[in-house]
Amino acid sequence: MIQQQINDFEMRMLERPSYDLWLEQRNFYLENRMIMTEDQQFELLMQLVVNSLDIGQMYLSLDYVAILNELTRHTKSNQDKLRLQSIRTSISFYYGSPEMKRKESILYLKTIQQSDIELTMKLKHISNWLYVRLFYHDEFGWDLLKVLSFIEAEIKLETLIDIWHENQAACPFLPANVCRLFLVLGKKEEALKWVNAYHMYVGRQSSTTFGSYIEATMRSYEALLTKNFEHFEHFSKERVFLLKEKNMLDILMVTYEEIIRDAKIYGCTPFLLAIYRLQIADFEAGLMDEYQMNTQTYRSYQEVVTWKEMMYFDSFTKLYNRMFFDEFPKETVTACAMIDIDYMKSLNDQFGHQAGDEAILLLSKSLDAFATEYLYVMRYGGDEFVLFWIGETSKVAYLSDILYRSINQMFLLSQQETITFTTSMGVAIRQADESFDDFFARTDASLYKSKKSGRHQLTIDEFSNL
Repeated sequence: MIQQQINDFEMRMLERPSYDLWLEQRNFYLENRMIMTEDQQFELLMQLVVNSLDIGQMYLSLDYVAILNELTRHTKSNQDKLRLQSIRTSISFYYGSPEMKRKESILYLKTIQQSDIELTMKLKHISNWLYVRLFYHDEFGWDLLKVLSFIEAEIKLETLIDIWHENQAACPFLPANVCRLFLVLGKKEEALKWVNAYHMYVGRQSSTTFGSYIEATMRSYEALLTKNFEHFEHFSKERVFLLKEKNMLDILMVTYEEIIRDAKIYGCTPFLLAIYRLQIADFEAGLMDEYQMNTQTYRSYQEVVTWKEMMYFDSFTKLYNRMFFDEFPKETVTACAMIDIDYMKSLNDQFGHQAGDEAILLLSKSLDAFATEYLYVMRYGGDEFVLFWIGETSKVAYLSDILYRSINQMFLLSQQETITFTTSMGVAIRQADESFDDFFARTDASLYKSKKSGRHQLTIDEFSNL
C-alpha cells in the first residue's frame, strides 16, 4: 500500500507539480515514516526534494536533504549518491554562498566521473552540471572550452542531438544548456543547430509550465543569435511571467540574472532598464524579500552542515577523526584494523617534528587511497590510524595484506635527506554477538603483538579464523 502511494505521488507530480501536492507528499511521509522501509523512505524523500525544485521552492526540503545524507552514508548505490549530489548542487546553486556553490559543483563533477551509470542518466547529470558551470564561469574562473572538451570526451557532440531526441523526457533542459554554452562561447552555428533541433523535435510544449519555460528560453536564445532584440525582450519577459505566475521564486531569481547578463553581452541597453523595472516591482510586491529569507534559511543550515563536517574531519590529514570514530554506528562494523608508525619518537628526535608530520601525512594519504563505501579510514590520534570495515568479511585478510604491503616501508624526503620508516598493523574480524568493546580490544591486542614481535609486521587476530 505504501509503495503504491509513493509510485502514485511520482506519477501525479510528473503530470502536474504543485505546492498542494508537495504538502500532501510531505504529510504522507510524516505520518508513515515509522513503518516505511529504508528504501521507501529514500525514494519518497528524493521525490520531495526534487519536487520542491520543480515548484521553484527548494528551501522546503532542507531538512529532508539532511536525512537523505544519513540514509546514503553506508548503504546506497553510487547512482543514489549521484542523485543526492545533484540535489546538493542544485540547492547550493540557488541559496548557497559562493564557496558552497563552487565546492558542490566540483563534487558533482567528481561524482559523475566516478559513477558507472547508463547513458541517459549521465546525459541528465551532465546537463545539470553544465548549467551551473555556465552560470558561474566568470566568478570562479571556469574555462568553458574545458567544459566543452569534457562533454565531447563523455558523449560525442555529433551524436548528442540524436541521443537527446531519443531521451527528451529524461533531460528536457539539455538543448537550452548546450545552446547557451555555444552562445556564450560565440559559436553561433553550433548554437543554432540546437535551436533548430529543438524546434524540429519538440515544438511548443505549453501543457506544462516547464515546457512553456523551455520554449521561451530557446526562443530568447534564438533571438540573440539572430540579433532580433525585440523578440529577445518579448520571450525574456515571458520567461519571467511564467515563473511569477507559479511563484517559482528560486528559478525566477536565477532567470533574472541570466537575462541581465545576456542583455549586457549583446548590448540590449533599453531592455536592461525594462528588466530592472520588473525586478523593482517584484521587490515592492515582497517577492524578493521572501526569496532572500529563504536564502538566509539555507545559509544558516549550511553553517550547521559545515560545522558538523569540521567536527568529523582531522584538519591535518583530512581523514575522519576521533569524534567520527566515537559516533560511528558500531553495530555495522564487521572488521577492524589499527596501524601506527614504528619508533615515531625516535623519528621526531632524529629528524625533527616536521619530518614526523610529513611521515603521518604520507601514511594518511596512502591509507586514504584504500577508502571505499565499505572501508572507513580514521586518524585515531597522533600517528595511530583505525580502519573500519562494514559488510562482508571474506576478503578482509587478502585486502589487509595488500594494504599492508603498500605501507610497510615508506620513504620521504626531508631537507634533502631520504628518511625510511616502517609501520605495524593489527587486524581482527568481529565474532557473532561480540560486543564492540571486546572486538576492538582484540584489534588493539593484535597491533600490540606486532609491536612486541619486533614491529614492521601485520598480525591478524587468531580468533578471526583467517
